[in-house]
Amino acid sequence: MDRSMFVVSVFRAFGRFSQLQQLCRTGERGVYKRIDENRELLEFLQSESPDLLRRCPWVEGWIESQDRFLVDLARLVHVGDQPDVEGRRCRPWPGREGVADRARRHLETALKRRRA
Repeated sequence: MDRSMFVVSVFRAFGRFSQLQQLCRTGERGVYKRIDENRELLEFLQSESPDLLRRCPWVEGWIESQDRFLVDLARLVHVGDQPDVEGRRCRPWPGREGVADRARRHLETALKRRRA
C-alpha cells in the first residue's frame, strides 16, 4: 500500500470511529442513557417482580452482561465518564456482581448434563 492509500484509509477509519463516538454520545440520548435505563430495568424487576428474579436468576445475568458490554463500549470509544445529554449520570449497578458469570456456568453445566 502506498503512502497516499494509507493516509486515505486512516482518515476513513478515523471517520468511522468519530461516527461511533458521536453515536455513543448522542444516539438515542447516548450510551450512558442506555446504561442507566438498563439498570433502571433491573431495579424495576427487583421491586415489582422479585419472585421472577428468584425463579429465573439468569435474567439478572442477561442485564448484567448488557451493562458490562455498554460500559466497555463507552470506555473503548473514549466517551469518558460523562453525564448523558441531559446532564444526568448513570445510577450505580443495582444487582449482584458476577451474576452473569454464574448464570453462564449454570447454563453450561445444565447443557452438559442434558448431553450426557
